Amino acid sequence: MPRQTRRNRYSREVLGHILAHGFWRRQGQFGGGTVSGNGIRYDYREYRNTYDGVHIFHGGRKHGKAECFLLMIENDGNAVIQSLKQGVDCALDPGGSGRSLVHAAIELAKQKGAKHVYLTDLTRKEITPSQSFRLPWMYFLTTGQTWYESVIPGLRPVEGTFRIEKSRACVRNLSWASVMQAKPGIIVPVTITDIDVTQPGSAMAVLQRIKENREVAPTFFAENEDKLVGICEIGYLYGMDWIVDL
Repeated sequence: MPRQTRRNRYSREVLGHILAHGFWRRQGQFGGGTVSGNGIRYDYREYRNTYDGVHIFHGGRKHGKAECFLLMIENDGNAVIQSLKQGVDCALDPGGSGRSLVHAAIELAKQKGAKHVYLTDLTRKEITPSQSFRLPWMYFLTTGQTWYESVIPGLRPVEGTFRIEKSRACVRNLSWASVMQAKPGIIVPVTITDIDVTQPGSAMAVLQRIKENREVAPTFFAENEDKLVGICEIGYLYGMDWIVDL
């Protein structure tokens, strides 16, 4: 898939520098409006490069504040979600979430004529300015899917489909006893006496229970991230490129 591989490199290594360059900053606002995701409205501003007609959309928050998502649509109908960061002031309506923000960006791409949307999974959950954990790892270990897979129907890897399916099978059949043997020192902050930790799939059950406890889950996953990422060798999921057809 040479076309997708080229776009993978372009979005991850070049696009961020292009968008930060003063050339883009000098482009005047071309339009704007609101777009909805899961019934939640978001403001967006539209800019156009007069040289090649590429459109840039700054979504969420009002003009003058940092955008909550940055969407680029090229003339060939391919779109890239370059960045996405949920905040309490992103939406125009109450009840905004990361899921509604993603759906708003996808909906905007669809409304503007995009045929495909590419994104790179660099999602993190920040606990404090100095402590965070990577969402694709946590979601994959607890559900067998990345966070973006759970949010966007039809999402697929640009490359590495066989690898991710192999990892899926691994986490779904892994026992917690084998995790503790391979990664000693992990302290479980919830009661798991009713879970048979020797059974296949018990590792996902234990981690899912921890995830459901919002008081202890963030700290647990942040403090044990280096140990957990070695389970089923899922480190490649952070920074992985995905595509969805519109």
